[in-house]
Amino acid sequence: MGVLTLAISTSFGNSPVAMVVILGLGAILAAEIGLLAGAFIRDMNTLFAFWKFGGLLLFGPAVVFMFPQVPSWVGYIFPTFYVIKPVTNLSVLGVGFGSVAFYLGILVTIVVFMGLAVMNIVKRLSTQALRI
Repeated sequence: MGVLTLAISTSFGNSPVAMVVILGLGAILAAEIGLLAGAFIRDMNTLFAFWKFGGLLLFGPAVVFMFPQVPSWVGYIFPTFYVIKPVTNLSVLGVGFGSVAFYLGILVTIVVFMGLAVMNIVKRLSTQALRI
């Protein structure tokens, strides 16, 4: 949907390949967050509690962009910042790939570590399921 939205509004910026890569990594990050949440959430009440807290995790970086009086270092705490910042820089500011390469490197690192965590949890849960 992000690629379609950017295509309709012609907001790919100077580096459309980088934009698509960042959006793809953001989708993988969202899937990994969902898989981790699904592994630990057992009922609907826990799901709603997680979503209330998880909303801060997912939407926290938007607060940094919407309110300039919030210190910019606050955004670096949230993993989703490393998706939002490069997308904003590429589409709105029109910077090149070199300006977002640092954020892309951090995003790749986060995706890899979360992927390892997902693999570890899936392996552990599947061995538990085989014992039952």
